[in-house]
Amino acid sequence: MKNFVESVMGTDKGKNAVKMTKPKPMNDGSFFIDWWNKVLKKDLKQRPNKPTYHSTEADWTGKDADKATINNLVYQALGSYNNREDFVLCEAAINSIKKTVWVGDQPVEKTAFNKVYKAVKEGKIASNRFLKPIRTVRIRPPRLYLLLLISLQVLMVFQYFKQQEVIDRFRNEVKNVKTEFQNIKYLTGEEPELDNYWKVYMDKKVHKIAGHGMEWLTTQLKQGKKDLTDHRKKLKASRNVLKKAEAKQTPAEKKKLEDEIKKLQAQLKKEEDAYKKAEDDLEKQRQTVATTSGAAKKKARAELNRRKKKCMEAELAMGTTRYTINTKTSKGIEGVIKEITDDLAIIKSFNTAKRKVSMPKPR
Repeated sequence: MKNFVESVMGTDKGKNAVKMTKPKPMNDGSFFIDWWNKVLKKDLKQRPNKPTYHSTEADWTGKDADKATINNLVYQALGSYNNREDFVLCEAAINSIKKTVWVGDQPVEKTAFNKVYKAVKEGKIASNRFLKPIRTVRIRPPRLYLLLLISLQVLMVFQYFKQQEVIDRFRNEVKNVKTEFQNIKYLTGEEPELDNYWKVYMDKKVHKIAGHGMEWLTTQLKQGKKDLTDHRKKLKASRNVLKKAEAKQTPAEKKKLEDEIKKLQAQLKKEEDAYKKAEDDLEKQRQTVATTSGAAKKKARAELNRRKKKCMEAELAMGTTRYTINTKTSKGIEGVIKEITDDLAIIKSFNTAKRKVSMPKPR
């Protein structure tokens, strides 16, 4: 709603702003200042236009009289505690991604994404770890890079918007907000024509959402395909060099390599134990955050972030050692190449799914 108001005022200058042309942006913001949160004196039961859901705004009297505002009417129309009919619970795994796609932000912060993506791409983080939060995914590949997980979640957002129940509720929300905007003349005596602005805004908004999602997916999948193809090419070259060297290995050289791998395997076991402990500690802290409040919650969240960092560091250490072991022999490299080939196949399937990205019309 904030973005809508900014679009109406012509003050939203962001890259993904919805620009108003017809009707033109308002030059005066006095209506929003004077009326948006002002307690209305009119009888809400007598509003000439009624929303589709079972409205309980008539109860906003007595001690609840201060709830009778345009702001609250609009948010009830969008689906809230009085309007459960149009409220849609969203799978936790895609909820935050849905928000970023909707407002036009990057689905994941670029610097953090690139840092982790580099480690996963190099085989230092087992990418199937990122599938743990996903409960509704049908694809279960042996490895899935962070890039692919975020791409999958973005695709899931658009799949979510293709569910008929979601479409119906979405359209009801759009219609009910327009209905409340049509009541503004009765409620305030003014005619800002927000219902016309709302219609234009939502038409343009859904078009922008689909465009933003398509642009992000195209860029990331293209880069992912290039990175993985380049990395596989380097690994194939290393594998070929190792095959030739292994064919000429003396018993002493073979024994030396076996000892190196055993030493690394012992190190890996310790790192796996450390990572398991770090994961357990992180999960315990998540429970602590969920059961605390106030100042204690703030402190608990700070500790949660510290444990997240420690868990990531433990995983990187473990992954680096595992990758080193795998690249000591041509057979080990062959396994990594196989995993990358599987991931390239997933990118291909995502590119196919990407072509179907769309948003429902708001009416």
